[in-house]
Amino acid sequence: MLLLKGQEWVFVLLLMATLFSLSYLSIQPDGGFILVMLACLISASDIGAYFTGRIFGGPKLAPSVSPSKTWSGSIGGLLFSLLVAEGILFVFYQQHLGLKTLPAIMLIGVLSQAGDLFESALKRRLNVKDSSSFVPGHGGALDRFDGYLMTVPVVVGFYHLGYRLPLLNTGLGVQ
Repeated sequence: MLLLKGQEWVFVLLLMATLFSLSYLSIQPDGGFILVMLACLISASDIGAYFTGRIFGGPKLAPSVSPSKTWSGSIGGLLFSLLVAEGILFVFYQQHLGLKTLPAIMLIGVLSQAGDLFESALKRRLNVKDSSSFVPGHGGALDRFDGYLMTVPVVVGFYHLGYRLPLLNTGLGVQ
């Protein structure tokens, strides 16, 4: 019998919460739109963090968990998320980011990076280098989806409580 310990249980619960949240969103009238926007913002954070960290380097963010992640990469990921959000708003809605939108985009970026760090810590604890060979030269399949682990349940929690995060709202609510 497989016995799970602390981080493994948290991972299983986060995975279940994420799957439940994705199911919940999929049956909402604007759920598809929200999922596409989340995918764009989470990917932007991941890609921006990778390239910014590679280019600028600097102090390590969490060396015991993920030795290659840097503070410059983290900040770059957040800025790239904002840039992508601005691009989406401008291209599709002829609007710009407003003060109400900035905290929501930053929250998504921070949660995405937190999911990434959590998954890295879990892999390190289990002594697993790659979670798969899904993307060669990459951390594996989970590295493509780790940003969703914390982001999607939080966004769905806000959604269920009636608060639509700006830019994830089909009505947008940006100013």
